Amino acid sequence: MKSFLGVIFLLVAVASLKAQTGRILTPEMVKNYWLNTFPQPEKLDRDYHDKKRRFENLKHSIRNGDLDDEATKAALKNNVAVHTAAGDTAKAEAARSELAKLEAAIAERERLTALRELTEEVKRLRASMESLRSSGLIE
Repeated sequence: MKSFLGVIFLLVAVASLKAQTGRILTPEMVKNYWLNTFPQPEKLDRDYHDKKRRFENLKHSIRNGDLDDEATKAALKNNVAVHTAAGDTAKAEAARSELAKLEAAIAERERLTALRELTEEVKRLRASMESLRSSGLIE
């Protein structure tokens, strides 16, 4: 999982380089950029098949929408830089605000996911305790 996250951070960083072009980007443009510029494994590489499988999984994740939040963040970060460089503080602030809202929504989603997982673990522990009680092993 960590290598997958490393790839994501690399993709975000690569997309951020587009800020130098001065173009406003959409999340779809960022995803297309990722798909078109991410280095493919070399056939002579000893780990070619493993790297090819991971590359295909990454392409599938991008096309499937699994990385939409990351693409949106990369586009917004780029757009903040472009608007700031152009001196358009109102548009830069609007993009910055949208980015902050997205990051807050992602954090809330992650918090809720962790809470659901914790709730499920508590349910499993209660069931185990009840099973031990009913078997007489604990009171």
